[in-house]
Amino acid sequence: MIKDILTIKEDTSGVLHQAAVSVEREEIPALQKDIDDMIETMYASDGLGLAAPQIGLGKRIFVIRGPKNEPIVVINPMYKVRSKNKITSRNEGCLSCGSENRRDIRRCRYVKVAGIDREGNDILLNYANKTMNIAIQHEMDHLKGVLIVDK
Repeated sequence: MIKDILTIKEDTSGVLHQAAVSVEREEIPALQKDIDDMIETMYASDGLGLAAPQIGLGKRIFVIRGPKNEPIVVINPMYKVRSKNKITSRNEGCLSCGSENRRDIRRCRYVKVAGIDREGNDILLNYANKTMNIAIQHEMDHLKGVLIVDK
């Protein structure tokens, strides 16, 4: 299967501000090319993550770089735990907002997120790594239609 590098949406007033819709398990096989293209686009753009709305796909899917630079795919993610302790994500950027729109953003120090992987299996993201927790929250925001410029 040929993977494509997709154009990342930068229209901060359009599709990026819409909440993404859940994916039915039966839909997952038909989304494999989109997922491959999201992963390829994330790596080609040197991003830590990419959410489906950023490529114009209004589905609750995101991909992130794992602790060993491996791609992690999460479909229909839901927070299970959000710590009350906050940290400031310094100079946080976004592939959809341009390099001039970096922000210091308060985020939970720790999150636990449940979802489905690309094979349809239940998964749980549970990392002690600060960067991973920030990336997960950033992508979760995209699925709600929230950008760093909104914070």
